[in-house]
Amino acid sequence: MDDWMPIYLALSALALVVTKVIDFIRGIADKDGKIPTWCWNVLSLVIGVAYCVLWQVDLSASLFKLIPALATTTLAGTFGYILTGLTIGAMSGFFHDVISTIQAKKNLRISQSQG
Repeated sequence: MDDWMPIYLALSALALVVTKVIDFIRGIADKDGKIPTWCWNVLSLVIGVAYCVLWQVDLSASLFKLIPALATTTLAGTFGYILTGLTIGAMSGFFHDVISTIQAKKNLRISQSQG
C-alpha cells in the first residue's frame, strides 16, 4: 500500500492542476453552461496529455512495477507520456465532480441559513 502512495499523490496533484485549468477555461468560455460535458472531458484528456508530453512526465513505469503481471512491461518515450496524460485527464474529471459536489452542498447550506 505504501508503494502506491507517491504515485497516487503525484497523479492527484497533476490532475488537480488540470481540473483548475479546465475550470478557468470553462469560466471564460462557457458562462451559460451550454457546452456539453463530453467536450470538457475530452479537453481534460487533451490538456493532461499535452502537459505530460511537453514536460515529459511519465509515471507509467513506476506504476507498472507495482503490478506483478505488468512488472516487466515498459512504455518507452511518448507512449508513457500519453498513458500518464490520459490517466491525469481522467482523474481530473473525477476531481471536478467531487469539487462541484462539495461546492453545491456548501452553497445549499449557505442559502438555507440565509433564507
